[in-house]
Amino acid sequence: MRHHLDPELALATYDVTQLDPAVQTENWAVNSARALEQVEAARYEGRSLLADIDLADHEVEDLVAFLHALTDPCVTSESCLASWMPAADEADPDGERLHAVVGAESEDGAKPASTYSADVATGWFDLQLQLIKETPGFTPPVASRALAYASVALYESVVGGMAENNSLVGQLNDLEWLPQADEDADYFWAAVANRALAELVRGLYPTASPENLAAIDDLEQYFDELYRPMAGDEVFDRSVDGAVTGRGNLRVVHRGWRTRRLLVELSGHLRTSGWSGSVGIHSTRLCGRTPALLGSESTVRDPVGRGVCARSAHGV
Repeated sequence: MRHHLDPELALATYDVTQLDPAVQTENWAVNSARALEQVEAARYEGRSLLADIDLADHEVEDLVAFLHALTDPCVTSESCLASWMPAADEADPDGERLHAVVGAESEDGAKPASTYSADVATGWFDLQLQLIKETPGFTPPVASRALAYASVALYESVVGGMAENNSLVGQLNDLEWLPQADEDADYFWAAVANRALAELVRGLYPTASPENLAAIDDLEQYFDELYRPMAGDEVFDRSVDGAVTGRGNLRVVHRGWRTRRLLVELSGHLRTSGWSGSVGIHSTRLCGRTPALLGSESTVRDPVGRGVCARSAHGV
């Protein structure tokens, strides 16, 4: 509370999560989720996380001014700030809680996907980079395929909130149908993306360590708890459980888009002791695979050294 008295020291020792370094990861969202778990545990046990500090009146005023500056866009004006605070060129309030639902609205009042914070996307892809490094079998070709699947899932989960964009259905091999958003319903697109990526990442990394599987759950829960109060229960529930997103989207992908490569075959062919190069994204053979884009014809060199082979019309 008195950090403004020695800002250099405060900056050098600041840790937003206050987690033990031994349990911190490189993913800020996972750290935040784990910190929230500690808060919930303390509350359940009746422990206070706040130190008893006897504040003078002027310190209370300074604290209120500091909190005001954290959350009010007027901080770009010196007249809005306490005298001891520097004025910024632009406001920098909490991007998630203040700006996730603030943005330009479309003519029908619905907020387009582009107005939401990208933190949910970067959080999940940062976690995947950690999973790729720490999960058996994720060689560079395998990792690139996993990231490609995740990218398609992310795009398809929110394309309903981008009026000028089109689905990739009909543009990718064997991707013939996906659920579509209800044009007359509101969705909280950040929550849509969170559920879709959570479902996909669980399927792509079934042999991740127990700690990393827990990190997947932690990250999903972190964003769910963040977005539900922003969206309201009705919109949030529609966003995460509706046919357009999450489980509904991925069930269709699982059935229809050569998808045993996406989930089932991954679970069956990726083992904790290594990986099998027979099918799916873990296949070592490139012969017999078609390009992802329809109408794209090419040949590839067999990695085993048997020369150039044409891609068939039935692979992925």
